[in-house]
Amino acid sequence: MRGTRIFLLLVAGSVWSAGCSYRLGDFTALSSKNVPLKYDASTSVKGDDCKVVNFLGFPLGPPSLEDAVDDAVGTKGNALVNQVTYTSSYTFLLGTIQCFRVKGDVVTLQ
Repeated sequence: MRGTRIFLLLVAGSVWSAGCSYRLGDFTALSSKNVPLKYDASTSVKGDDCKVVNFLGFPLGPPSLEDAVDDAVGTKGNALVNQVTYTSSYTFLLGTIQCFRVKGDVVTLQ
């Protein structure tokens, strides 16, 4: 009986202490410094990627920062400048939704 309790405590502890890691994105250039760039014109854009990351305790996979940037850039250019990234999570009774949102100026780099 005591062995069963210890086993159940170990299983519960391992479930609650589980973690994960994932890739946020793959970018050709990324800088937090002011870099002089030559580009034609800019247009302010927004993009996002939201996913249900878990449902009933089962992990389903994270959103992609790369997809949020692709959503913002679209066919208007080939890069974002002055870009800002936001993340948010919404927990509801059965699971969690996580979002990446980006804002910036879409440009065509030469």
